[in-house]
Amino acid sequence: MICNKIESSRKGKTVLIRVDASKDIGFGHLIRCFCLGEEILRKKHSVLFVTRRYDGLSERLLKRKGFNYETLNNNLTKKQEIERINSIAVKHKTSVMVFDTYSLTNNYILKIKKQGIPICLIDDRNYLVRPDVEAITNGNGFAKQLEYVLQKKTKLYLGEKFFLLDKCFIASKKEVERGRKKAAGVCMSNMDYDSLQRVVGFLNSFIGEEIDVVFTGAQKDYMTQMKKIYRGHQNISIYHDLDTEDIARLMKGCCLFFLSGGTMMYQAIAAGCIVFAMPVHKHQRRNVNALVRKKVVRSLEKDQKLLLAQKKKSIEKIIKDPGQRKRILETTAGFVDGKGPQRVADIVLSLC
Repeated sequence: MICNKIESSRKGKTVLIRVDASKDIGFGHLIRCFCLGEEILRKKHSVLFVTRRYDGLSERLLKRKGFNYETLNNNLTKKQEIERINSIAVKHKTSVMVFDTYSLTNNYILKIKKQGIPICLIDDRNYLVRPDVEAITNGNGFAKQLEYVLQKKTKLYLGEKFFLLDKCFIASKKEVERGRKKAAGVCMSNMDYDSLQRVVGFLNSFIGEEIDVVFTGAQKDYMTQMKKIYRGHQNISIYHDLDTEDIARLMKGCCLFFLSGGTMMYQAIAAGCIVFAMPVHKHQRRNVNALVRKKVVRSLEKDQKLLLAQKKKSIEKIIKDPGQRKRILETTAGFVDGKGPQRVADIVLSLC
């Protein structure tokens, strides 16, 4: 689907970005690819997203952003998907492909490579051995701990400097230092609903200040339940299906932010929040642990009730004492510099 006539008429290279978003897998991969796509457009090249339909979340977000995209039917086999992607690549005269998906296998890549188009893989978990790709980027905090086994031609780019962060999340010095209107934000991306309820209930029980609860696009049922529980609580605001810019504004208004440990963890750090993470998946746990060691995140992975009770005084002090918050934020300043999209775009375009 062509959403943007200006974009479709651009000259230069065409970059195909293969990425998905859905209720089950979240939308962090798609959001970070938006940053990359926008940077490639700024460099006067064209971008085409290719995504599975799933529950319609990715299409809805792509339309909202105005990107060109093509869809893959949910019932396609791997073979049919490869044929469809190759057909799309030829149709749009693709110069380079970017894959940000866990569905890849080495055999899949080999069949895609028959077109002779170079590939950049945006990775999180190092789950492929010697993939036939030209470049791999991993912007996670634990990326340098992974032991990649690669082909000689493959270039590897690891660490936070390659994290794909939208610039709207980067708080200015003034935004970091000013007093924040909201005590805390809680976002349910991949966070389990029980943890979400536990955190919101805990915060509401003792701080008596404003709390934002954010649900991502596919979690309307959970949002409805939460609204019933906190009906009449004027200090709790519940949001659903927000734009990236809206989430950034909310984060910049909160002292603390509680989340599961994916892409949003880096966004909240950049926005000047003190972050508490409750990882759900193994790679999130590794990410959180790496950032705990770097003293930019606090973990609530084990025995949340006990840990929350233990941290009650420190949480209250952070909210009430601007000096305490300032001292903590000194350790996170500049952790993510926001230049990751520019660096990764340069890597991708260098492969053309």
